[in-house]
Amino acid sequence: YSSSSKQISCAKCAANTFTDTVGSVSCTDCEDGTTSAAGASSCSSCPAGSWVNGSGDCVVCPAGTYSTEDFATSCTNCPKNTLSDEGSNSCDSCPEGETSGAGYSSCVACPAGSYVDSDSGDCTECAVGTFSDSDHSLSCTSCPLNFYSDVSGSTSCTACAEDSTTAAAGASTCEVCSAGNYINGEGVCTACVVGKFSNSAGASSCSNCAANTFSATTGSTSCTSCEDGTTSVAGATVCTNCPAGSFVDESGECTQCSAGTFAASSKSTECSLCSAGKYSSANATACTACAMNTFSSSSGSSTCSSCDDGTTNEAGSSSCVDCPAGSFVNGDGQCTECSVGHYSSSSKQISCAKCAANTFTDTVGSVSCTDCEDGTTSAAGASSCSSCPAGSWVNGSGDCVVCPAGTYSTEDFATSCTNCPKNTLSDEGSNSC
Repeated sequence: YSSSSKQISCAKCAANTFTDTVGSVSCTDCEDGTTSAAGASSCSSCPAGSWVNGSGDCVVCPAGTYSTEDFATSCTNCPKNTLSDEGSNSCDSCPEGETSGAGYSSCVACPAGSYVDSDSGDCTECAVGTFSDSDHSLSCTSCPLNFYSDVSGSTSCTACAEDSTTAAAGASTCEVCSAGNYINGEGVCTACVVGKFSNSAGASSCSNCAANTFSATTGSTSCTSCEDGTTSVAGATVCTNCPAGSFVDESGECTQCSAGTFAASSKSTECSLCSAGKYSSANATACTACAMNTFSSSSGSSTCSSCDDGTTNEAGSSSCVDCPAGSFVNGDGQCTECSVGHYSSSSKQISCAKCAANTFTDTVGSVSCTDCEDGTTSAAGASSCSSCPAGSWVNGSGDCVVCPAGTYSTEDFATSCTNCPKNTLSDEGSNSC
């Protein structure tokens, strides 16, 4: 171009200007994002990945920046967590577990103890209760049961002490496993089941309740003693009543009442002695009255003794009584008065004796017999005496004897026969001559 007259030559358009017509008096500036060399008849765009600098030169975008189109007047910083090489028309994402700032030409790995936050893209320290043990982590891992981390950015977790545990994974502290619980095989603090207990913190197991104690609830720190009259085996959840006929002994076991004792109800702590006149066998709930004609003279009897001969009693007696004179013990064991014609002169008889010949008793319960009057007689066991008829007499033995021939008796009750007078006679048994 030539901008004035009288020129001997035309000047080249300066760089970044142009003219596309002949006879130009000036050059036109290139549009933004385009450039030209000196003496150009047109401007051309800078390609993607480059830009036009202040001098109008096409300059490649430096690493960490990019331009996506022709005509760029500047390069754009790659966004956070991306990178680019020199002359790039786009940015690439950082590899997993790495991050970068805006305009970075490279990414760096998030170190152990941190992770790449998916929302912010920043390297973020692991929260308490979590850890990462290597770089490039996309997340942190919860501390397992019985391990903890109490600071952020942890690369590992710390094991709980033996008496402690964690309630769940991801703990920032350990808790002492309190009494009433135990640490199970998986490391979980678990309540003792019914029938068991633990009385100290950090127990590795629960203990069975001892015999004669029980635990009816989970998480027990102690066991409850059974009530009087009840018992239990080791590890029991309830106590049971000792049944009637038994009692709880010193060792806490249900034991049968021994013979001669009894327990009328359940839950007995001791057996009672049978009273005199009664007895029992083992395991009795009541005592039995001694039968008639038997007895027990002291308390605590296991058997009854038979009454001596000639004695008797009522059922449930502690002794026997003598059947008195005038009576005897019959086949049913009862005192029975002697019948008429019989007697007993002393107590404790098992039978009554017959009245001897020429004696009698006409009342029951006699203790002796009465002699027949003169001139009367009786057989043994008589309840009365009878007279000897005329023509007989009662001899010294009390027998009626007929008068011999030559004698006679004229009346009953004769004690002798009279000789017939001179010049008379009589036959045997005569009442006259």
